[in-house]
Amino acid sequence: MEAAFFSGAWELKRQETQHTRMLGQFDEAKREVFEQQMKLNELQSEIDNDIARVDESYEQQSGDLLQAMQREGYAGTRAAKEYASEREAAANRFYTEMVTEGRRQVDSAKTQHLLWENDVYASEGGRLYLAREQASRLKIKSVILNSNAEGVPSPLDLDVMTRLMLGTERK
Repeated sequence: MEAAFFSGAWELKRQETQHTRMLGQFDEAKREVFEQQMKLNELQSEIDNDIARVDESYEQQSGDLLQAMQREGYAGTRAAKEYASEREAAANRFYTEMVTEGRRQVDSAKTQHLLWENDVYASEGGRLYLAREQASRLKIKSVILNSNAEGVPSPLDLDVMTRLMLGTERK
């Protein structure tokens, strides 16, 4: 036997199976990123609600304090201003902490997504997928194997040929 040609259907089916499995892993990573984004949105909503409550509490307490001072004839605007500054600073610190935590969680999810993607490409199927992508760019018209030479595998033995393509068997 001087030459052997295989139909691409078998290899294509194997690639499709590996690709489907990889897409499932990618979808899982995307879902994780989406969940982390949802958590970030919830934290942002909580922050906005807390700021609104702090503002409402501030307005109420400032108004109450101002009325009390006016009724008593006490000019305590300095105390009201100090209290307002303290409350505003506390609200700003809380907001900053919550935003920072949300961003950290989103960054963590993105990092996990990249790690999963790298794991997929490092797997046997991922390596096969990448090799197939590179091989598809090659322009080879034909390959002739000397079946009489020692150590040349039989192109009819699909198991040996598959292991050779994956790099798991030596000549």
